Amino acid sequence: MKRSMLWPSRAGWSGWACCAGLLFNLGAWTSLPSADLRSDEQVVFYPTAAWRVADGWEAELRGCVFEMEPRPVAVLLVRQALGVDRAGLTPEESALFDARLRLLLRDHKRGRTVTVQWIGSGPKPKLVKLGPSTAGGQFSARVRLTQAEVTAWADTNGCLHYEAVWPQNRSPRPAPGQVHLIEPTGWSVISDIDDTIKVTEVREWNVMLRNTLCRPVQPVPGMAQVYQTWARRQAARFHYVSAGPWQLYELVAELVQRHGFPPGPVHLRTVRVSDGTVLALLESPQHYKLQAIEPLLALWPQRRFVLVGDSGERDPEAYGALARRYPHQVARVFIRNVTDEPAEAERYRTAFAGLPESVWRVFKDPAEIVGALP
Repeated sequence: MKRSMLWPSRAGWSGWACCAGLLFNLGAWTSLPSADLRSDEQVVFYPTAAWRVADGWEAELRGCVFEMEPRPVAVLLVRQALGVDRAGLTPEESALFDARLRLLLRDHKRGRTVTVQWIGSGPKPKLVKLGPSTAGGQFSARVRLTQAEVTAWADTNGCLHYEAVWPQNRSPRPAPGQVHLIEPTGWSVISDIDDTIKVTEVREWNVMLRNTLCRPVQPVPGMAQVYQTWARRQAARFHYVSAGPWQLYELVAELVQRHGFPPGPVHLRTVRVSDGTVLALLESPQHYKLQAIEPLLALWPQRRFVLVGDSGERDPEAYGALARRYPHQVARVFIRNVTDEPAEAERYRTAFAGLPESVWRVFKDPAEIVGALP
């Protein structure tokens, strides 16, 4: 079975377990609660969505507070546990390995309150306090906005932007947060990431590890063009959903921003060692996908959804279940064939049992689906 980014095979689990406590929220147990951000702490905002409510809009804001700290001993232990031989890496791969381990070994800060303000003209931007952050450094909140505020602050792409309120001399400043305004009707694409739009090869432990930690992010050829076409022709909005952890969000952001995928909210999994949620990485991603996607269907009951995944994971089974459960919302299911199973395979017949053949398609070349939406 295929796993998500940094998802071990059974054979690789022992090495993974040795370093799991380092990879996920290493600093969660040492961070002391504090109401305010400190000068050496950083914030990253995750892209989210807003939806219409009776008196305006409701927006979700989400992010993480952390501190980048040198951890030479931790880096050494992780490298040994994962079996990464630096002598076998090119200089570029070695530099990427160091940079990505720094992301994974960030010291996440709990108990922090983050003050943000909306960016825009018109009504005076509101100050919004988010937090306190969890032991994993994460914070989130839902904020109500009037239509007048949204009209004044939204950009031409249908997005709101907000920024952290920092002292004037604070540097570097975090990138602004982005909230995608999604109307009640229209097309929405919910896309898997690993081996659907990003080359990860997670079915092969050693290759997956190298692709994730040591190599530049590589898009699946042709998928960005398909999504761009849907965004242009159908005015589709996009959600990126993966069972991978939030600790790897920057890789997803790099994929979307550098390789031409339409921007959209990102939905990843929260995992921590101290509360046992890291063990969820041993479970099939199918359950997580259902938990992540069903709330989106509930928020936009009148939108038509396209589910895009691949055959290496349990995407056919998860998407088939959703299409049967929400037949008036799930209009299309597309599965990228990475296992060389024909569309007539028993697996697909079972996964998509009871669904019209016009609803689902297995493809190898993205060009096969570019014109598949009405």
